[in-house]
Amino acid sequence: MMHKNYRNYLCYTTYKRRTFVSLSDAVLKLEIDTIAVQVSGFRFCAEVFRQLLKDKFGKLSGTFKTYMFKTIEKMHTEALSTELHVPVIKSLLQTSLQSLNGPNQGIGSKVLWKKNQESVNQMISKTNKFQFTQPDEDSPLLLLDLPKECLQKILLHMSDHKDILRFGSTCSYLHELTKDPFLWREMCLTQFTEKQLPLYVFCVELNEVDWLKIFKTCLKKVKVLRCVYGNQLVLCNNCRAVFWKMQGHSCINPQETLSYTLMTPSDFINLFCL
Repeated sequence: MMHKNYRNYLCYTTYKRRTFVSLSDAVLKLEIDTIAVQVSGFRFCAEVFRQLLKDKFGKLSGTFKTYMFKTIEKMHTEALSTELHVPVIKSLLQTSLQSLNGPNQGIGSKVLWKKNQESVNQMISKTNKFQFTQPDEDSPLLLLDLPKECLQKILLHMSDHKDILRFGSTCSYLHELTKDPFLWREMCLTQFTEKQLPLYVFCVELNEVDWLKIFKTCLKKVKVLRCVYGNQLVLCNNCRAVFWKMQGHSCINPQETLSYTLMTPSDFINLFCL
């Protein structure tokens, strides 16, 4: 639970001083426009923007909206050029268009509003026409050419079980890999708490448990899985600063043991009264 003194403004900490900033200032200080085009931070930043567009759009300042749409343009360019996160940017653009065409469309500069609509429509058009590059016959390496251990590592980094199942439906070889008990054990231990898992799984040998069955059973009860991000914002439990997990920060209480709490996109947005 965030302390009430940190709810209106984000606490941005440096080694020498602490300042309190608004949402517009926070995204600048946290360099979200830079993190958003990186593979590790793309999905987290996209989800922050998606939630703001869907639930807080009418309360955002004109300055922040300009910053957000410029960042989304950068993300769109990066997604199509690298052929990564295309479904994510497509979903974000659809949410953007719905918000721009929603009941708050009369708020703010009409010229800027129309410009944003045209920009989003153009990006959606480009995304709809986008096609993944087909590999050349003389391509040096294909997915199935990777060692089994590498493919297993890739599967372990997938946070959505549907992606794993789709991955396994492409061929019989990959299907066998996706049946690996160790893979589904890791999925269970990552996605569910000890209270959500059946007690008996902790009383027998781990290799004796049907982890895929356990995962499906727990999923029916929980219904919504936790989203795992490569890079995300975290809250320092010592100085209450917010920073990127992969970047770290200079805590103003260096004598304390490093301790932090992972933040979801909702946690970050809720720091501000919007």
